Amino acid sequence: MSGRKHPLGQLLVTRQVVHPRQLREALVAQRETGRRLASELLERGARERPLLETLSMQVGVPGVCTSQLVLPLRFLDVLPQTTAETQKVLPVWVDGERIFLAAVDPVRVLSQASGGGELVAEVAFLERKRVVVCVALASPLEALIGRAYEAKRRGELELRGAEVEAAGVVELTLIQADEVTHVPLELLPDEGERSAGAEDIEIDFAGDEQEGDLAVSSVVDVAAVLTAEPADESPERARALVVDDDEDLARLISRLLVSRGLDVRQAHRGLSALAAIKAAPPDLIILDAMLPELHGFDIVQKIKQSERYRHIPVVMMSSVYRGWRIAEDLKDSYGVEAFLEKPFSLDVLWKTVDRVLIRARGGARRRMPSSAQRAYREGLERFKAQDLDGAISALKRAITSDPLAAKLHFQLGVLYLKKRGMVYQAMQAFEEAVQLDAGFFAALRSLAVLYQRKGFKNKAIDMWERALRCSPDDETAEQMRKHLMSLL
Repeated sequence: MSGRKHPLGQLLVTRQVVHPRQLREALVAQRETGRRLASELLERGARERPLLETLSMQVGVPGVCTSQLVLPLRFLDVLPQTTAETQKVLPVWVDGERIFLAAVDPVRVLSQASGGGELVAEVAFLERKRVVVCVALASPLEALIGRAYEAKRRGELELRGAEVEAAGVVELTLIQADEVTHVPLELLPDEGERSAGAEDIEIDFAGDEQEGDLAVSSVVDVAAVLTAEPADESPERARALVVDDDEDLARLISRLLVSRGLDVRQAHRGLSALAAIKAAPPDLIILDAMLPELHGFDIVQKIKQSERYRHIPVVMMSSVYRGWRIAEDLKDSYGVEAFLEKPFSLDVLWKTVDRVLIRARGGARRRMPSSAQRAYREGLERFKAQDLDGAISALKRAITSDPLAAKLHFQLGVLYLKKRGMVYQAMQAFEEAVQLDAGFFAALRSLAVLYQRKGFKNKAIDMWERALRCSPDDETAEQMRKHLMSLL
């Protein structure tokens, strides 16, 4: 998008889309109707396409003309209706690599500060495609959002704009100033198809939880021996049950899990959740705390007290109950494997699910992709050669290839500590490690030390308490307990 923007009215007059008198009348009417300027002009007889061309020029993204749009309604699966209506966006096209989102305010949608950037990131993460944000006129797009989701519920397959022929070619027309681009419909692969990834390599991490609060030597010890044996065949597809009375959120979570290779069922009430568990016990349950008929705490208590079902891991989520203490109480008293506070990102949810499933399958060692292994080895060699910047860069590439490896994040934090002026980057890396593995003692202890050194006493106390809970031995626990009492 361009840096400096001209007022839309000025551009419309300069490009002779409207007469100055029309613009003045629209601006006066706009004060009463509250419509956006382009929508007000459209209501007063201006043509949609020239308005859209000018709006596209102003905001610097392609435009989508709703009157010339052919919308396959299967594309609406990308977003729940509530999100589309709240954010005023609509998925208008999906091909093999991209998702095109039409938006009333693309600047806001692309802005991290407004939270819109999170929507783009979530869609890109969930669908594994690049998101292209386009602009559309407000009034017709807002009307189309409601009509489209209603038509999909009726079982219709597509909607066609007023200017589209009944048997017209199915394609997306993007408008930008005087340029028109046609995006053809591609044949997409079946849902079940998965492209073959790089060969997995087993990595046996060791030595990064030894003596020394912040010992950089752990990075060298960790990679003393890198095995290069091919990984075992992928395990059978895991079965998950998603339980939430918010059906849109349940569908969104389900689509994420399906995209990662899980078989998923849904339940939206407490009693139906218990019935689903009895009918076909899943390998994982993602459970909301507040449910109709039966509270989530009661459900997890029944599961964990049952000899038949207690082995099933439960990830509990809630927008009401918050804080690490409630998370620890749920683990200690109710036996849940993980707890997520709403709202959470889909990235965090998947990392949690992946970690819980690995533990449930017998604590199998993480399998590092070969690309991550190569970057990791390079980082080790560069560290040995005292090339700290090169080692950090290599560890970052390893994390990009295997973002779920908590110990890689921890080792990156240790490298940051070795470099002057990067304490806060180290703390962020340790926080990432703890987010991936809530019981990662070395990362918790390092965070406790660093928060205390930086003057964040209350945060340090929290971290010392968490580290104390997963202390590796009684002697260490006693030392930490004494230190914690001195802070209190």
